[in-house]
This record gives sequence, C-alpha cells and structure tokens, in this order.
Amino acid sequence: MTDRPDDGLTDAPVPDLLDRSGRARRIGIAAAIATLAAVAAALVTYELARADLETTSMYAARSRAGAWRFVAFMTGLAWVLTFVAAHWLLGRRARKQDSFVAEARAKVRRGL
Repeated sequence: MTDRPDDGLTDAPVPDLLDRSGRARRIGIAAAIATLAAVAAALVTYELARADLETTSMYAARSRAGAWRFVAFMTGLAWVLTFVAAHWLLGRRARKQDSFVAEARAKVRRGL
C-alpha cells in the first residue's frame, strides 16, 4: 500500500529527503553574496557614523547609540535585500535551465 492515495489528480513524484534540485547550493551562494554585501555596507556606514562615534559632547552616549543603531540596521538591511535578490536571480536562472529542452527546430518552408 502506498502513502498517497491514487486519485489520479497529480503526477508529481513523492518528495524525498535528498536535495537534487540544488536548492541548498543556491541558498548557500545567496548567503555568501549577501554576507559580502553586508560587510561592504558595514564598512561604509561605519565610516559615515565615525563622526558621531568619536564625539565628546554632553550627549555623546545617545549619539553613539544612534550611530551604532544606524550601522547595524543598514548592515542587516543590506544583507536581507541582497540575499532576496541573489536567491531570486539564482532561482530564476535554475528554472530557465530546467525548462530548456534541447530539441530540433523545424523550419517552415513556404511555397512548396
């Protein structure tokens, strides 16, 4: 007896535990790209916030907290946006490669 009823509504194979579609690889590549973008964003935003971090005014603690919050928020935002964009592009590329079927193209001859 099978795990799924044979109602004839689907021809999809039973999902297995092995990842044969490369999904984990695409997620790993997208995470690596996102990490590089987050490091770049952290370096840029740290340089932008350095003036607030080095201040010695009366409100220095509040200014420093705001500067670190800015660096952390922008770094996280850069990681998330880059991850989503890279994963979408890699998935789109994989779908295109899967949908491509090598077949002979017929030429239409007119006038015969």
